[in-house]
Amino acid sequence: MIFDQIFKNSKKIAVVFSSNTLLKKNIGKFIDNFDEVIRFNRAPTLGYEKYIGRRTTLRVINNGVFQNIMPHPNQDWTIDINFINKLKNTKILVVSP
Repeated sequence: MIFDQIFKNSKKIAVVFSSNTLLKKNIGKFIDNFDEVIRFNRAPTLGYEKYIGRRTTLRVINNGVFQNIMPHPNQDWTIDINFINKLKNTKILVVSP
């Protein structure tokens, strides 16, 4: 399995999903203490470090994020078209059909 190769030396892995519930807890330092921190798509960390930590070692993204496809017009999103280029020290796993 691909995760066996990516995380072969890791013992503690945090999988962090996007959720407003996380903003009710100050667990950023707890999350950052894991060997690996997995986040999804464009889930932001900047400005939320106190709640969700600052580290991301693997970013799992879909092909829409990878190709910088704009969200549905009814969604009020502003996206950073350079999101992928700005990821530093992060492995990227693209999940695509």
